Amino acid sequence: MPDLFQSTDISHISFIHYAELFLNKNHAEFDCIQLPPIQRNSVWNVAQIERLWDSLLRGFPIGSFYLSERKQKTVARSVLDGIQKEQPGNGYFLLDGQQRTRALLLGFKATNSARLYIDLDPHLPFHNPEDNDRKFIFRLLTNYQPWGMNKETPVRKLSDPEKQNARKLLTRSNLHYDYQLKINHETVLDDYQRLNGLSPWPIQSQLPVPVDILIEACGGYSGNFCEADWNCIMEYVPEQYKSNRTAEPTDCFKDVLKSMRNLLSKEAARQRHISLLLHTEEEVSQNISKNIDPLEVLFTRVNANGTPLEGEEMAYSLLKSSWDEAYNLVSQILNNPEIGYLFTPTKLVMAASRLAAHRAKKNDDPKPNVTKFRQWIAERSDNDQSFFLNEMKKLMLPDDLQVSRFTRILSHFCQLAIFRENGPSGDPGLPRTLLLHLRASLIHPVLIWIDRQLDQETDLEISRKGILRYLSYSLVGFDDPDKASKVAVRVITSTNNTIFPDREIYLECLENDLAKVMPEPDQIFSFGNEPADGYLRHWDALLGEETDPFHAFRHSFWWKKELLLWFQRSDIPVWFPGYNPMSEDASDTPYDYDHILPASHIFGQGARNNLPDATPDQENAFRERRGLYLGSIGNYRIWPLWANRSDGNICPAEKLRMDMTDFREDKVARQLKYATEKDFTEASCINTDNRDSWYGCTGNPAKWPDRRRKAWQSAVEDRIKYLYLIFYNTLQFKDWRIEEPQQENKILLNIIENQSLN
Repeated sequence: MPDLFQSTDISHISFIHYAELFLNKNHAEFDCIQLPPIQRNSVWNVAQIERLWDSLLRGFPIGSFYLSERKQKTVARSVLDGIQKEQPGNGYFLLDGQQRTRALLLGFKATNSARLYIDLDPHLPFHNPEDNDRKFIFRLLTNYQPWGMNKETPVRKLSDPEKQNARKLLTRSNLHYDYQLKINHETVLDDYQRLNGLSPWPIQSQLPVPVDILIEACGGYSGNFCEADWNCIMEYVPEQYKSNRTAEPTDCFKDVLKSMRNLLSKEAARQRHISLLLHTEEEVSQNISKNIDPLEVLFTRVNANGTPLEGEEMAYSLLKSSWDEAYNLVSQILNNPEIGYLFTPTKLVMAASRLAAHRAKKNDDPKPNVTKFRQWIAERSDNDQSFFLNEMKKLMLPDDLQVSRFTRILSHFCQLAIFRENGPSGDPGLPRTLLLHLRASLIHPVLIWIDRQLDQETDLEISRKGILRYLSYSLVGFDDPDKASKVAVRVITSTNNTIFPDREIYLECLENDLAKVMPEPDQIFSFGNEPADGYLRHWDALLGEETDPFHAFRHSFWWKKELLLWFQRSDIPVWFPGYNPMSEDASDTPYDYDHILPASHIFGQGARNNLPDATPDQENAFRERRGLYLGSIGNYRIWPLWANRSDGNICPAEKLRMDMTDFREDKVARQLKYATEKDFTEASCINTDNRDSWYGCTGNPAKWPDRRRKAWQSAVEDRIKYLYLIFYNTLQFKDWRIEEPQQENKILLNIIENQSLN
């Protein structure tokens, strides 16, 4: 075993020695420090990494690193490659310091998904004194934020116009989204320069260069520091900043070299060191309950002041600690392109755990807490086997065909639930992006049902429509998703029916006051067929009073703009090929929820709108209710972000190209390959029969005459009716209708009574 401590419990090793332990494969102590199974993966954000490197160059303390002894044949995970396996020799577990270690190693070696730059001419100080706490400006580029973050406030993302303008400079056509980009991680000069016109760079910089290149030019971790040649370093400045290159080194560069000498030179007067603290096995094993791993106790206490490990993350860590193969098996599923997008790592583990607990005949729990999860793992049978853990292994371990049962279950789920791009027109499946809006616990019942059918050779396709009805309704219909999920599992397990019991789940949830009553299409509004009056309808007129059994569903559907992902599901794969909605930064979507009538037409300039033919009361009614209509699903569409930015705040008639005759001159039409007005209205999920209303609500933002008010009110209301009719008919929700009047009356009376009590 490599001895980093020499019979003490504290050690100080040089910064470059610490880096060598992870980077130099020829070093005798290479990879002796690894992660215990309980450790999570990287969780630090861009600002934390950039500030750590500023601290390193300035000589600020970065804290001690806590280790514990690791015996041979113990399972551990490499810090850099993430591979978890049984280790042949002794070594150390890194209990505290993983995030700092990853950050400092990033300065020595770029990865396929991240590269650290430093601006050698940063033009300090900043405008905001609160952000002016750095001497050196580092810029971290990742595949999720390939242009870096704001240089003054690294927790803030760059604006869309900034990134859009940068993309225009890349020598690639029709490049609209960051997910289409990969950072430049080449180190050889010719290869690096070749990608200059194809890869993103740190915008909001003056002279950015890769830190790994700079460190290598200064001798790397060899200990033999040499001053990097300025002209050589300037060759690695991105092409976009070529005009900023100078013949003489900047003052910032000189300061960087002084700091690098202390970091990298073994001859430096005050060479930078890393403090290591050791906890021995004897120290962590005393007076600990046999059901709790001593390493877990130590890890939790050591990290108590850091990013807390709790909830689902702690449950996953407990599983990894109890079962050596868990991490790699979970990673295999996540890396499977057919199913890996469905869950995050922790949610995947919770889904498998719920299924395993069900198979082990545990009480159903969508979200077992850490105490219960620990009990499940610790519970043993007479032959010293864990019921729960055994079921997890049956689910997760590969069979003779090298495919696990859980992989087969997830594959069947995706085949049934996901929109089939190459399927028949109007396929009712859900786009992958919409799955982000589904509570994971509501997916679990479908997985449990599939598991029950696998051994019966059931034709699962027969149940596809029922599964899609259940999942789609789940987006708007359940008041308490976790409780509804438990009811769904109870219904599924109480019957041997090979058809998915979506109707039974709905009715059972209605009985338990956990579901909203679905109206018929002609009941989606409470006002019936009354024409628009031009002053917009008040809330009760739209949805009915709160005692109305359909009020809750109408309310949910009115605001659920995310359902547009389903309504516009045919266009999304065409607009955004290759987009992974389950990425680490999925919130940076390539599309907007676009107001068909822009907000600026009803607020902003519209705040001074002119209602020339309205009484003061009518004018007040319009102004009070306009927000209801503006933010409803009836006034939204999903639109490519770049196209929405291109359209700006133009009127609906212009957005929908209602007056356009030559589509060849229109940039949006040309790139989306739309040649008619019908292409735009259909892509916006607007009924062509509703055309006149949308055309009629066009006008000056500040002017709202009677004609325009009535047109917009009709356009929004009629579109909601149209959308709901598509939703109801496509998924055949008529199959959920309660045919027995007595049962229907009983359910509705229960709902009304419960609403009255609330």
